[in-house]
Amino acid sequence: MELATKRASADIGIGMYVESEEGNIVQDTVVESIHAMASDSASNIVKGWEVFDGHECSCHTLALSVGTFMESEGVKSVFVKLRGMTTHFNHSVIGRSLLHDCQRNYSLRST
Repeated sequence: MELATKRASADIGIGMYVESEEGNIVQDTVVESIHAMASDSASNIVKGWEVFDGHECSCHTLALSVGTFMESEGVKSVFVKLRGMTTHFNHSVIGRSLLHDCQRNYSLRST
């Protein structure tokens, strides 16, 4: 599932994912290219898939799967910390300035 997601993401322009003919990873920047996670009950997925019959069930299943993953041990604690960091940078002028400097120094896209 991870491999298919990375390939699909790279195909639509979210990062780069390149494999050698032997199947070894040559380049993988998909994860670093994802800047935000939407928690809108999969409305963006529903909109994109509404031309397909049965899209509601597929979108609902996908949303449940992602929700379960986000609550799993290890992942949940990381996202709690990330939310705390986001809150800090949103409320700290100095912190936001430092983050902007880091993004510029490492050639990261800022949002």
